[in-house]
Amino acid sequence: MEVTKSQKEKFNLFYETKFIKFYFKFLIHPGNIKERLLDCFDDFEYAYSLSQSEGVPSKIKKDWQKIWKELLAKPTKSDYRPQYFSLHNTIHRKHYKSLEKYIIFFFEEYERITKVQ
Repeated sequence: MEVTKSQKEKFNLFYETKFIKFYFKFLIHPGNIKERLLDCFDDFEYAYSLSQSEGVPSKIKKDWQKIWKELLAKPTKSDYRPQYFSLHNTIHRKHYKSLEKYIIFFFEEYERITKVQ
């Protein structure tokens, strides 16, 4: 099924709306970047999933995919689950300097979205 230009624009607008919601929540949340990412993860995950829809520029999709893979790259073993990804452990293992690029991406994406509107 082919997606029309109108549908792509709606998908993109929906993504932008959810991203801005995540971005504002991330900005006003108290704590350091690790605490902010963990506490805002539901909105972060929602923005990521919408970023993969039609209408979102391919460069933005790739940037989101890279961040997503970096944050969920380390599988851990458990007796109850053969393999699962722990965002909590991955974020706590990362250095603040390596998380800085996420803040830059979030800021640049916010700037891109608000310039268009």
